[in-house]
Amino acid sequence: MAASGFFILLVSTISCYSTPKLETEIGEQCGPPPTVQFGDTTGIRKPSYKSGESVEYRCPNYHILKGEKVVRCMNGVWEEAPVCLEPCTAKEKDMEENKIQLRWRNDKKIYLRHGDVVAFICEPGHEAPPGTLMRPACQQGKLQYPKCFTNEIGEQCGPPPTVQFGDTTGIRKPSYKSGESVEYRCPNYHILKGEKVVRCMNGVWEEAPVCLEPCTAKEKAMEENKIQLRWRDDKKVYIIHGDEVEFICEPEHEAPPGTLMRPACQQGKLQYPKCFRNEIRKQCGPPPTVQFGDTTGIRKLSYKSGESVEYRCPNYHILKGETIVRCINGVWEEARVCLDPCTAKEKDMEENKIQLRWIHNKKLYSKHGEEMEFVCKPGHEAPPGTQMKTTCQQGKLQYPKCFRNGFCVLQQATMIANNINSNMNNVVDHGQTIIFQCNEEMMPEDKLEAKCEKGNINYPKCTFAKSCQTPEIVNGFLATERQDSYDLGSSVAFECNENYVINGPINAKCENGQWTDLPVCYRPCKISSEGLTKSNLRLRSSYDQKSIPDRNYKHGTELFVSCKSGFKRPNQALFKIACYDGKFNYPRCFSGNICRITQEGLDENNLDLDEVHDNEVFYVEGEKIYFKCKNGFYHRGQPTGTCSELAVSYPTCSASSSV
Repeated sequence: MAASGFFILLVSTISCYSTPKLETEIGEQCGPPPTVQFGDTTGIRKPSYKSGESVEYRCPNYHILKGEKVVRCMNGVWEEAPVCLEPCTAKEKDMEENKIQLRWRNDKKIYLRHGDVVAFICEPGHEAPPGTLMRPACQQGKLQYPKCFTNEIGEQCGPPPTVQFGDTTGIRKPSYKSGESVEYRCPNYHILKGEKVVRCMNGVWEEAPVCLEPCTAKEKAMEENKIQLRWRDDKKVYIIHGDEVEFICEPEHEAPPGTLMRPACQQGKLQYPKCFRNEIRKQCGPPPTVQFGDTTGIRKLSYKSGESVEYRCPNYHILKGETIVRCINGVWEEARVCLDPCTAKEKDMEENKIQLRWIHNKKLYSKHGEEMEFVCKPGHEAPPGTQMKTTCQQGKLQYPKCFRNGFCVLQQATMIANNINSNMNNVVDHGQTIIFQCNEEMMPEDKLEAKCEKGNINYPKCTFAKSCQTPEIVNGFLATERQDSYDLGSSVAFECNENYVINGPINAKCENGQWTDLPVCYRPCKISSEGLTKSNLRLRSSYDQKSIPDRNYKHGTELFVSCKSGFKRPNQALFKIACYDGKFNYPRCFSGNICRITQEGLDENNLDLDEVHDNEVFYVEGEKIYFKCKNGFYHRGQPTGTCSELAVSYPTCSASSSV
C-alpha cells in the first residue's frame, strides 16, 4: 500500500512539470529604477513600476553605455543597470608635466571615448625611454600619460633591485645607462606580479615586480586538522597563488556549518579547514526549496546528519550543481538552482522585426546555454556585423534587431568632422528624424536635425563659436578678472560704483560673440530744494532737512514728506517721495480747487497722460493738461485739456488717421 501511494505521489509530482510556468502573472512592483552614475533614464521616472515594465538608459556625450540599455522590473526586483563609461581628456597641465604633446592636433583639449587611443609625441628636446607606450587608451575616464625626458645623457643606475625568489635574465652589470632595462623572471609555480621589464630612469630604477609564492598542502597540517585532499592521493601538491584546493574531512569526521573547504593560496599561505569527530550529530529540517525544482521521493520533516535528497528540475530547465544535497550536522549543503529556459516570444520578435530561421512557431523553448537563430522579416535587414544567433542565459534572450530596408548607420567619423554628436542609437530607420548636438564650444550652422533617407543622412555642421569682447556698463565695473576676449560659455560679474544700485542679473554669459542681458547701474538722487518749493512740500525728517542739497540717496530710497502749511493733497496728510535712477518724484500740494485725472476718462477718450506731467493726477484750476493718443488712435496735433470748475476737459483720439 505504501509503495502504491508513493507511485501515485511520484506520478502527480511529475505531472506538475509537464507544462512549465515561465512567467508570473501578477508580480510584485518595483520602486524607482536604479541610479546610474553620469547616466539617466529616458522619459519621466515614476515612483513605482509593474512587473514586466522597463526603462531605457542613456549616457551623456562621449560616454559609452556598457550593458543592457533596457532594464526591466522582474517581480519586484530591477535587472542589473548598465554603466556609463567616462571619457578622458588630454589635459594641458598633465601633458606639460610629462613633456609631451598631441601628435595630430594642436588643441589644448580633446575628448576620448572609453577604449579610444590617442597618440602623443615628446616635446622638442625631449625623448621617451625605450619601450614607452606613446599611444595609450582611455580606460573609464583615466589616461596613462607617457613621460619624456630631456635628451641629454641621464644619470646611470647601479645593479637592478633584488627580488625575493626571482632574478633577472641575462648577465647583471654593475651599472646601467638611463633608458636601459632588465627583465625579471620567477621560478616554477611562482606568479610574477608587476612589470617584468624594469628600466633605469635617470639614475633611479623603476619599481621591481614581486614573485608570489605557491602553497603546499602539507601532510602534517592536514593530519592535525583531520582533512585530506579530495581529488589526489599525493602527500605533496603545489598550489599557485590564487588557485583553490579542495579538502574533505577524514572518515567519521565533519566540518562545522559554513566551513570553507576550498581555500585559495595567498602568497604562500593556505588557510586549512578543520574537521571534528562526528560523535554527536544534529538533525536537519526539511530540505531547501528550489525555485521551479523539487526533490524526488517523499520529503520528510527531519533528516539525520549524512542523509541526502536528490533534486530535479522541470522540462527545459537545467540543474546547476550536484543533484544530491546532504545534511551535515544540522545544516543542509548549498541548495541547487534550476536555470530557466528561454521563450522566443512573438511580441519581442515583432518589436525587433525578426523571425525564427528554421520554424514558424509563435513560441519556442530553448534550454539555458542553447542557441536560437533568427532572420529578418521581409522588407527588413540587419546592420553589418549583427549576430543573428543568440544564446539563452538563465531565461533571458538578447534579440538581434532588424530595420526597414534603407536604414542608416550613424558615421562617427563624419560626426567628428562636423563637430556634432547624437544620443540616439547608431542605427536609424528609414524616414526617422535624427537629433544632433554640437560639441562643446561649437555653434550650429543650421538646424541640428536630419532625416534618414534610403541609407543616406545629410549631416548638419557646427563651427567654433565666436568669442566676446570685454563688456562695459555705465557707472559700473567688472568684479571678475578682466580679459581681452572671452570664449563661448564664459561668464563675468559686475558691480556698480559707490551709491549706484545694480538692476538686472549681476552675471552675464558669452553666447556666440554676444553677451546676454547686461545689468544697469541706477544713479543716486539728490533732494532738489527747488522741486520741494515748486511742489509745496517739506521733508518730515530734520536730518534730511539739514542735508539738502549735499546728501546722495541710493536708487529706491523713499522719504516721508508732507504739504507745507496752507497746502494739502487730497486724502493724504503724509506720503513718500522715491528715488528712481537719479531723480526724485515730487507730487504737488495745492491751496485751492483741484481736478483729478481718472483712468476711466483716459480710456473713454483713447488717451494716455503725456510724460511731461510725470504721472501727476491732480491739477489746479485753469491748468493746461497734455495728453497723447493710445497706440492705433490719432488726433490732429497734440491733444490737450484744462482743469475747470473741478472737472477735466478731455480731448478725444479717433481710430481714423484722417482727423
